[in-house]
Amino acid sequence: MKFKSIALMALFFTCVTTANASLITVDRADAVFGNANIDLQAAFAGIDVADITSEALPSDVLLYNGSQFNDTIYKLTMDFTSSKNRVMDFFAGLDAGRGAELYLNGTLVNDANQNLWWSRNFNSSQVFDTTGLNINAGQNIVELYWAENGNSGGNSFLFSIDGGNAKVLSADNLTNSVPSPSLFVLLGLGLAGLVVARRK
Repeated sequence: MKFKSIALMALFFTCVTTANASLITVDRADAVFGNANIDLQAAFAGIDVADITSEALPSDVLLYNGSQFNDTIYKLTMDFTSSKNRVMDFFAGLDAGRGAELYLNGTLVNDANQNLWWSRNFNSSQVFDTTGLNINAGQNIVELYWAENGNSGGNSFLFSIDGGNAKVLSADNLTNSVPSPSLFVLLGLGLAGLVVARRK
């Protein structure tokens, strides 16, 4: 009986963790665009899948720094579920010679066609910041595109929820800041299951 209770508890916490997880990925590819303004989303969509490198968002604060990231286009995707309507502020410190675009659930919400260099300082006027993003209850997808045509000086990302303190963007920080409704449902089901197991 004790083994059953332990097994149920382990399954419960596994389900909660899985259901409440946020996913943040970065896709990147070599690309040379010349000097013309470009639609970054369309440009990225036109790249052969075989030429794209995909990874979970690295844990380093300064990302994609150095000459190996010259002439590179990026797509950062945040996929998460919120238990209620919220407001997100997002701050992207970018070295983006070809500009940046931000989409929320498929809609363009911010666009910068000019050269962006944040000088590794979030107080810089060159930070690509998007405030007042209306996050819906349920699933949300935020996509950031940017491209650098020179020597990359590195990139970094912060976010805040409902006017709270800014945090470094990571899957754990996003999950903890925007709990999903499934967490509360599973919590009730899990506790009920443990009670039943103990009575048996």
